[in-house]
Amino acid sequence: MPSKNLGLKNDIDPSDYLDPGVFNANANLIDTLGFDYIVEGGYNGEWWFRKWKSGRAECGIDSKQFGQVSLHGWGTSESGLYATSQFNFGAYPITFSKRPHTNIMFEQDSSNAFRGSMVVMFNNNSTTASPSFEIVDPLNVVMKPLCSIFVAGRYK
Repeated sequence: MPSKNLGLKNDIDPSDYLDPGVFNANANLIDTLGFDYIVEGGYNGEWWFRKWKSGRAECGIDSKQFGQVSLHGWGTSESGLYATSQFNFGAYPITFSKRPHTNIMFEQDSSNAFRGSMVVMFNNNSTTASPSFEIVDPLNVVMKPLCSIFVAGRYK
């Protein structure tokens, strides 16, 4: 039974011929309360996503294992830092109306424990594809990065 606090109606006749008016009336009641609720969500390949009534959207990949790569010098020779080749998570499962906020996290190096690497993202104005990024580290070793991404913005 719907919540009594919301005042939703529960007068649907349990027959095969349901009147969509009852469902529409309940949706209209929720809309007048001003709640921002999920209108669409699910999975698309590796990505999960949610679209909210207000036009906000979010998506992400909780954990993705990238292939093993050798590092190369990063910045000037005095920087003492090394970087992987560029990676990216590919196309978003949502088309954003303007460039979304993107957060890429380095979780671990699957071939070397106890690594304290950082993510360096490259400029990207795309509303449909994630930015490229490198993992930068003070050690010049072979690395197999495990990373995640969270993206938030507007779809309308």
